[in-house]
Amino acid sequence: MAKGKKRAKQHLQKRMVLVRSKRYGDHERNPRGTFTPAVLNEDMVASKNRLLQVNQTASLIFSSIRDNHNDGSLWTRLLSLLRRQLKEKNFNDVHCLLNLECHAVHTLSNILRTYVFVKVAPIVDNQLHISVCIDKAPRWRTKHLNGFLLSVHVIYPDLALNRIEKEVLKSDVLSIIGYPKDVSFVIPVPAYASAYAVFLRITGCINGEPTNGLQSTGMRCVTSGNIERKAKKEADCGVAEKVLKPKQEKSKRKIPQKARKKIKRKGS
Repeated sequence: MAKGKKRAKQHLQKRMVLVRSKRYGDHERNPRGTFTPAVLNEDMVASKNRLLQVNQTASLIFSSIRDNHNDGSLWTRLLSLLRRQLKEKNFNDVHCLLNLECHAVHTLSNILRTYVFVKVAPIVDNQLHISVCIDKAPRWRTKHLNGFLLSVHVIYPDLALNRIEKEVLKSDVLSIIGYPKDVSFVIPVPAYASAYAVFLRITGCINGEPTNGLQSTGMRCVTSGNIERKAKKEADCGVAEKVLKPKQEKSKRKIPQKARKKIKRKGS
């Protein structure tokens, strides 16, 4: 019996929680719910549910853009945006991603140093038409970059079903001198999509080849919006009832065969 109590005490000591308190100093305590079940009040339950919702949404979006251009702070900055939106509007969507830089230091703003005009046309035949207009060519600190590559990364999240789809389109390598100011992209739209967020990425190129370095690349969410679809015409609920004509009752009396012949002769 003594050995059992000793083992239980050692097990509890391993699970002790270190508390750094300004009033009582650093001390250890047992984890919450060790001796009595931990009961959460309504506010704590609501806070817990909000945290789970934000983490789920952030994980969905983060997984779709983290491999393109990011730093170690992207996850925390994304969480901060979603938490603020949930607190202010009581829901999450892609509109809070607008102007989100994927890298906090090597940003798209540092490369362009000008405003980017992004125009999204209405959806036609399940296709999203995006036009990107850049007034001035990108500039880098190094002089050997003589071209750039434009690419759009469009995400279509479905937060209700916790799924996301991504489409990426790239332009040709454009020269810094004499590049087209308007570059258009036509991107397919999933059937279930109800919203979108467009990330614009610019990559510096050397002699027609992208470098894909952190200092020569910038990526930012440049626009977002909802997808409005035409409502299908509702089928008429009322079904046209067939008008049934009353059946004529056939006489049950049988006419002899000889009488039938006489009737035919009179008619002829």
